[in-house]
Amino acid sequence: MKNYEKYQRDIFIYLSDRGFNKLLICLREKNKEIRLLSLKIFIDILYNNDVLQNIFCEKFNFNPVGNVICLNWIPELLRNNLKIDEKVLKDIKLSTNNTSVKRFWMWPDNNKYNDENLPDSQKYLIGIFYGVKNV
Repeated sequence: MKNYEKYQRDIFIYLSDRGFNKLLICLREKNKEIRLLSLKIFIDILYNNDVLQNIFCEKFNFNPVGNVICLNWIPELLRNNLKIDEKVLKDIKLSTNNTSVKRFWMWPDNNKYNDENLPDSQKYLIGIFYGVKNV
């Protein structure tokens, strides 16, 4: 596991700000495969690594919601088909406290998605569990 953490750190450094900005843009790309690959990279780099999560949040002005670092805004599909009100926002916030066997968080939850079958960032709110491991 220590080697995995080293690779996370190395890749995080090699990507630099420019690479992370590009990955964030790719989460909104028209091509679904690019969106899914970008999400996979985020998950692989940030999962279970408090130090990198903190650096990422600080550099890119992300604030955890509950114990989740949300990587995308509420997708247009959800905005168009859902009335975003206090109840929905409360549901999102409460869902961030659920522990999961997945390496990512999503709202609304859908059991058909897992670590091998990732959800689409244009259909779901997606994030990384924050502070999974104490460093």
